[in-house]
Amino acid sequence: MKQQPVMSMSFSSKRSSLPSKISSRTRPDLCPSSELVDKALGYLSILTGTATICTLIGLQVVLIPSAIAAKLGLTSNWFNNKSRIENQRRNTKGSPLIEKKNISNTETGSLTALKTLSARSTTARVGINPDYLAPKLMGKLSLYGKGIIGSYFVSQIYLQMAKWHFDLTKRFIADQIVLLFSRWGVMELGENAYLQCRTCWIDDCLETFLLKHSNIDDASMDQDLESIYSANGRMDANVNVVALGSGYDTRSYRFSKYFKAHFFEVDAIGTQVSKRKALEDAHIPEGSTIFVSCDFTSENWLNKLIQCGMNPDLPTFLIWEGVTMYLKSKVVKQTLHLVGSKLGKGSCIAFDYLDSKWALSDKIVKMSTKAGEPFQFGLHGNEANDLIEKTDGLSMLEHEKRDDVVELYLPKHYDGRPVGFLGDFGGFILAGR
Repeated sequence: MKQQPVMSMSFSSKRSSLPSKISSRTRPDLCPSSELVDKALGYLSILTGTATICTLIGLQVVLIPSAIAAKLGLTSNWFNNKSRIENQRRNTKGSPLIEKKNISNTETGSLTALKTLSARSTTARVGINPDYLAPKLMGKLSLYGKGIIGSYFVSQIYLQMAKWHFDLTKRFIADQIVLLFSRWGVMELGENAYLQCRTCWIDDCLETFLLKHSNIDDASMDQDLESIYSANGRMDANVNVVALGSGYDTRSYRFSKYFKAHFFEVDAIGTQVSKRKALEDAHIPEGSTIFVSCDFTSENWLNKLIQCGMNPDLPTFLIWEGVTMYLKSKVVKQTLHLVGSKLGKGSCIAFDYLDSKWALSDKIVKMSTKAGEPFQFGLHGNEANDLIEKTDGLSMLEHEKRDDVVELYLPKHYDGRPVGFLGDFGGFILAGR
């Protein structure tokens, strides 16, 4: 019978509860303390939000001819994406299998990954998200992907207007739109609030993991990372850090400043092409990060990693962020089984999931399918605990739900409402050996 861990304290709670972290993420000074002022800003947000949306619609109309040309393939030579794909095949570890059903495998790359980066960039620019590289990376990309001439400028105009909207009203326009439609059961999360919480939580879990494997004394665990780094220098953690479905994740570049570890990024070829070009343009060094191209629906990601030099006997931290909802249940279970049975003692995997009650509704599945990346997986009720319990070799180290992450990671309005919109989205899980 599987031994259950003692859950007196969650895995990352010591790091996430540091006063300096809570202060920088929840920013008590960010929102006005007056009810009257907050309501006035709410009314102002209607005006600024309408102006932003109307501007975006107008700019998108201008893009229609270019979008049609891109659809017909008339701009492919201009951007030469196929040439970059071939170069990436030669320069990236692994041999990708291109699958047409998911656009992250094409030269366009994952548009969902771009939206994720955009949300991290926005929250970083307003001063609450630790991903300081996201704005630099997003500054070199278009929210529409490659091939649509002029879309880069439209994207940057929208992102700047969204920033101004927040500066004036203390509200995220994307989250406001989702909240408006949430009463009809469309979505349970706004992208800014959700990405803020998810980024901070995984950062805390990864930081805890790396510190535990760096032989840092217990007293240092009560200090912020910069202080530990100042006292100890770059710390030697002989572990693997693997981002599965990495998208535009920046942790391997952010955390390699503090830790010597083996960093790997695994993703579809199209997204990796776009990302590495953006990293180059933004002058963000890749360092020793190893890029592994893989299609999760048809290839064994662990075999690919081992082929690329990863030692599976070392403790491994897997970041599986924003991926499970796009996979079949069988693939999710196979991935967890590999972690529980094939990786070294002390390994763990951090991932998020959506509540199937809303995420797999006909309406949401239809919307995500139309976007090119259909939702296929979700969990509800006790299914999350059952999933880990039934996976040999794994135990639940941490399971965070809506109220937990809102308290730690989001600023609050005068009445305790979180900035941004986050309903009963699902949960965040850290499972380990």
